[in-house]
Amino acid sequence: MVRRSKKSGKSFPGRKSPIPVLPKRSAQVVRDAHAGRLASVMRKIESGLPQSVRQLAQEVKMTPDHLQRLFKQETGLRLRSVIAERKLGKAAHLLLAADVVVKEVAYTVGYSHPSSFVRAFRRQFGKSPTEYRQRAA
Repeated sequence: MVRRSKKSGKSFPGRKSPIPVLPKRSAQVVRDAHAGRLASVMRKIESGLPQSVRQLAQEVKMTPDHLQRLFKQETGLRLRSVIAERKLGKAAHLLLAADVVVKEVAYTVGYSHPSSFVRAFRRQFGKSPTEYRQRAA
């Protein structure tokens, strides 16, 4: 097969492709590599409170979008939701265990704005952090 340059029209006999084709990694190798990274993500989530998907992605050297997509494929859950549930579970424990102001609980579990924390807490538990603390007492 003879190829011709688009600009000059010169021919390149015997040259099939200007870019070498790299061998494709097998699907199993890719799955195994991702499984290891996802296992690392799960350990990090279980061992502490990750602040964000971005932080987790940096730790496992993936983009946030790719990490979220893989996590959803493997677990059926959204990574952001799992992180939020862990944060709010820790917050509920702190509200019941210690006499700490709601604002401090919000900052402790990783929310930068107490109003965001209260909104997320209400969505998760159906009541505000203050109501949760009062009803549990």
